[in-house]
Amino acid sequence: EHERVAARERNARGSKREARHRTSATRHGAGAVLRDPRVFNLLGSIASLVEIDAGWEGAVAAAMGSLADAVVLHDLSSAVTALTTLRAENLGQADFLVLRPDEHHRENEIPVGLTAITSYVRSGKIHDLLQQLLGMTVVADNAGAAASIIQTHPRLTVVTKDGDVFTKSRARGGSKSSSSLIEI
Repeated sequence: EHERVAARERNARGSKREARHRTSATRHGAGAVLRDPRVFNLLGSIASLVEIDAGWEGAVAAAMGSLADAVVLHDLSSAVTALTTLRAENLGQADFLVLRPDEHHRENEIPVGLTAITSYVRSGKIHDLLQQLLGMTVVADNAGAAASIIQTHPRLTVVTKDGDVFTKSRARGGSKSSSSLIEI
C-alpha cells in the first residue's frame, strides 16, 4: 500500500511538471523567454516562484489576470532585451514583471473581518512583488458577498474562490476558458 501511494505521488509530480513544461512552451513569448533563461536574466515564471494553498490556485490566477502567466526578470534592461527579442524574432508577446529588491512595498491594510488573497499565496523570492500586485485584493465566498464588500470598500479588489473578480467598476468571471500556469 505504501509503495502504491508513493508511486501515485511520483506520477502526480511528473504529470504536473510535464503540464507546466507543455503549457510554458505554448505561451508564445513567455515560453520563448523561459526556454532560454541565460539570455534574459530571468528569475522564472510567476508560477514557479509562488506557493499557493491547495484549492486557491484559480482565485490567485483570477486576481492576477494576465500576469498569472508573467515572467519575472531581475531588472528593467532585461525586460527591454526580452521585448526587443520577441519583436525582432516574431516570437509573440509576453508579460514581464521586474523584481525591484531595493524597493520595499509597505503592507497594505485590509479592513478588519476581510481576508487578503495573500493569505493563500507566498514566495520567499518575490514577496514584495506579490504585495504590490495583490495587496489590496481580498476573498469572498461568492459573487453576492463580493458585491457587498465592494459597496462597503470600493478601493479593494475582491475575488471569489471560483475565480470571479470584482472592482468598483468591473466584474470578470464565469466558466473557465483555459488554465494559467499557476492553476496547472
